[in-house]
Amino acid sequence: MLPRVDFYDGGLHHASDPLGVVLALAAKAVIAGQRLIVLAADAGQATEIDERLWDVQPSSTFIPHCLADDPHRASARVVIVAPGHVVSTCALVINLRSTPVDGDCERIIELIPADEEGKRLARERWRAYQVRGIKPGRIELDAR
Repeated sequence: MLPRVDFYDGGLHHASDPLGVVLALAAKAVIAGQRLIVLAADAGQATEIDERLWDVQPSSTFIPHCLADDPHRASARVVIVAPGHVVSTCALVINLRSTPVDGDCERIIELIPADEEGKRLARERWRAYQVRGIKPGRIELDAR
């Protein structure tokens, strides 16, 4: 079965703080009882997401998370994966990398960056999914 792929676009919050969108989506996934993998673009981004997940608001919302090299990753609801680390895929993946996700999952969320190079790479990922027979969707963050 082919995964559902959605590209999230726009939003004032997204333009000023794209990782804030990742944190909000992670909180929503955990509240819904889903397990999430976040594919970080690099090790620095993975560390930043890990640190920021400790400060998700409201403070009553704890998001059990870890980096991919943590021995307790099997029990974490959110696993943050830097390049070079391999984890088994799960139902929901947020992809922050410049390449499309090529794994076994039910849903992939792609964020369209505000900069022109990021948009160009997002278009390339969109086309790569189409070549695989997937019809990506587009979700406007301002409309939510």
